Amino acid sequence: MARARPAASAPSSWASTCTSSASGSRRTCCRSCTCSRPRRPGFPTARARGCRTSAGCWALRGGWTWAPAASTSFSVRYGRGIANGGPGGGQTWNTFGQPDANGRYAGALGIEVVEHLLIDLGPRYSFNGYGIFHYGRGGSGRPEDETLDIAVGARGTWYLAKVFHLIQEAHFQGLKVGEEGPLATAVKLTLMPAFVPTADNSVFARPHFRLFYTIAFYDRDAVRTLVSPYLQTVGPTRIGHYLGAQVEWWF
Repeated sequence: MARARPAASAPSSWASTCTSSASGSRRTCCRSCTCSRPRRPGFPTARARGCRTSAGCWALRGGWTWAPAASTSFSVRYGRGIANGGPGGGQTWNTFGQPDANGRYAGALGIEVVEHLLIDLGPRYSFNGYGIFHYGRGGSGRPEDETLDIAVGARGTWYLAKVFHLIQEAHFQGLKVGEEGPLATAVKLTLMPAFVPTADNSVFARPHFRLFYTIAFYDRDAVRTLVSPYLQTVGPTRIGHYLGAQVEWWF
């Protein structure tokens, strides 16, 4: 569910889009995970690539730019056996679940699907949207040895001035642990002013110096099972509050 917000990264509702995907190397595409930024509008119109390794992982990435101010990208990853890592954006070699009685992961699998959308709605506003799906199953065959999490969210960037952007976020996330477990959910809303010294009206402008406030709404299942680190820290509550400062710089 909700994650503690690091001081030097995007809010958890947006950082969750930075998930594992194939790297440029066929040999390592399923061994490593990289956090890729959205493609800048105007890049080549289409791309897609896939790879497969003997460890049992297959990955595909692609993207399109259908207008000068709009683009989308996606990634799909499937892993089996000991390469089934992936729940919550984990790495494929970080095996999920328990083995069977013989210590093997023959029936284990992991699936990840990520979609990202970027639209510039004019010189003063940009819209980002994303969807994430993760499913993991261990090798034990027990009903409790599986997990599913989904997330959808949107970020709007309002360019109030060259050096001052106002970012808004809305995020929904659900987590289900076990075949019979409930789907615990949370909704988060964020307001985040950002100082941008490069004076660039773009979602790619960095560095960012940001203040943020987030309010989170947890359902009864999330409160009862304490799936969020926030709830584990402050105790059971239906509403959570986050306040902080961040610096983000790309190298």
